[in-house]
Amino acid sequence: MVGRLDTRITGPLTPPRDDGRPPAADDPALGLGGRNVIESPALGCYLVAEAEAPGKEPYVSLSLDLNFARDWRAALPARTFYRNPTVYLCRLMRRRTALRILLLGCYFDLAAPLSAALSALRHNGVPADRVHVRALEGGHSLSDYQR
Repeated sequence: MVGRLDTRITGPLTPPRDDGRPPAADDPALGLGGRNVIESPALGCYLVAEAEAPGKEPYVSLSLDLNFARDWRAALPARTFYRNPTVYLCRLMRRRTALRILLLGCYFDLAAPLSAALSALRHNGVPADRVHVRALEGGHSLSDYQR
C-alpha cells in the first residue's frame, strides 16, 4: 500500500477489517500501528518552555478518534463536501491589491496535492503574478519537509 499522506512510504496491503477503525488509519505514512493517536513530545516541550503554554498532558498532534467522531459533511450544504475557498481569496485579492499568496505544497502528498491547489487558484481568477509557489520535498505534513 502506498501512503496517501506520503507516497515515499509503503506498507503491506492489509485485508479489510471489521474493528470499527477508519480505513485512513491504515495509511502507512501515519505510522500508527494499532493506535489512533500520535503524540509530539518535542512540540509539547516547546509549547510549555518557550510559549509558556499551560499543561502537563502529552501534546497530541493527531487523534483519529476525534477526527472520525465528527461527521464533517453535516456542517456543509447538502450534496457537497468539498468547499473551494479560492473564490473568496480571489474576491479579497481584487479588493486588496497588495495581497500576495505563498502556496506551499509537497511533492509526495496525495491528500492535498499541490497541483490541485494551484489549479484552483488559477481557475478562479487569482492573478498568477501575485502567487508564489514553493514545491517542497516532503509529504503531507510540512514538518516532514527535507531540505
